[in-house]
Amino acid sequence: MESGVGNDREHPGPRNGEDVAGRRAPDAEPGGGGDRAVGEKRRPADHEQDRDRVEELRGASVGRHQRDRRPEPTHKEDQPGHERDERGGVGDARAVEFEQHDPEGSLDGREPRSGPELPVNKEFIRSVAAASLVTAVHSGPMTDTDTTQTGSESIAAAVDAVIDVVAATAPEIRNGLPGRRAAADGENPSGETQMAADVFADDLLCERLGAVAGVGTYASEERAEAVDVGEGVSVCVDPLDGSSNLEPNAAMGTIVAIYDDSLPAGGRDIRAAVYVLYGPITTMVVARGKSVTEYVIRDGGEYDTLTEDVRLPDDPTVYGFGGRVPNWVEAFEDFAADVESDPSMKLRYGGAMIGDVNQVLTYGGIFAYPTLTTAPEGKLRLQFEGYPVGYIVEAAGGASSDGRRSLLDVEPEDLHDRTPVYVGNPELIDDLEARLAE
Repeated sequence: MESGVGNDREHPGPRNGEDVAGRRAPDAEPGGGGDRAVGEKRRPADHEQDRDRVEELRGASVGRHQRDRRPEPTHKEDQPGHERDERGGVGDARAVEFEQHDPEGSLDGREPRSGPELPVNKEFIRSVAAASLVTAVHSGPMTDTDTTQTGSESIAAAVDAVIDVVAATAPEIRNGLPGRRAAADGENPSGETQMAADVFADDLLCERLGAVAGVGTYASEERAEAVDVGEGVSVCVDPLDGSSNLEPNAAMGTIVAIYDDSLPAGGRDIRAAVYVLYGPITTMVVARGKSVTEYVIRDGGEYDTLTEDVRLPDDPTVYGFGGRVPNWVEAFEDFAADVESDPSMKLRYGGAMIGDVNQVLTYGGIFAYPTLTTAPEGKLRLQFEGYPVGYIVEAAGGASSDGRRSLLDVEPEDLHDRTPVYVGNPELIDDLEARLAE
């Protein structure tokens, strides 16, 4: 959904030489995501080979491993901001081949919610189920009553499958945007007008992620209630962050948080967070434990590693502040004025939170959608935006805050809770918190 409106304050535009380009793939050695080399392609799965592989794995001997996978962190000290330095690896991902889902953007005269359901791509669902089954096998033959998988292995398998499906679905979401730039007939639970693209992306992700083995609950910024889809992890999605950028054709994204708890879950219950950025190219950033990896997603859904061990640069150079300036509280206005007066800092604010956060990850700096006099609780959604963005930035060596504490330590009360969001280099967040506490 849309991330917010621009500031009333006049800011200088990007100066010569300050244009923002995507990261380039480093000349790196093999490592990181399993035993693949950096830049190696994940190719779309062949459905028949998947099913043959499933049968082969069913008869595998005890002790045979389909992947070398590290267990997901299960203790709070394994999460960003705590002492233990274990990482949950991104694992070998598999993009799944699928037919284009209404690529021309035609709604066929249907109301997005009240009309007939979107057509189900059964071949896609069968292939996802096969890929998820392969992913889930770790130790010996699998039967209907198999209990050999540990809890952390089961979570890791579900996380892998969710990441695969998000990457596989991203090109279809992008291709479906041109014909869905108009408003839909309805509002989301936060009272914002839905775009047809919001509804399309939400329905598509619910269909696809709901078919993944190990996913128990699907929740979206566009739906009032969570959807029970099985047993396993809870997946929270902002299907199209910054959808107000559809009209000017600016950057947008998809945000996904995977929780090992019922909803509303806490920030320390996140097992992985993902965002897809639909910019000049489509990229995906994945955080698991204290490891952050950036990928480029190809048109067919395959994805290649661009950057392993993403870290915020030590010297911050960009900032982006949301909300109307007349509605900023005095302490934040003073902080913003100091940041703006620093000649080393450049304004980067585009109206889609995930695009602005990606600037901070790339160049170092700070993004804020602050508390406002008209909205003391903030504007962004804790479960769908605050937690996952805080988790990613902290995993990359940065800091997050609601103005008083880490975003991950904010206690949820409702699925659609709002929160102020401040993320960036630790020294900037520390300074901000000190100013707001005065």
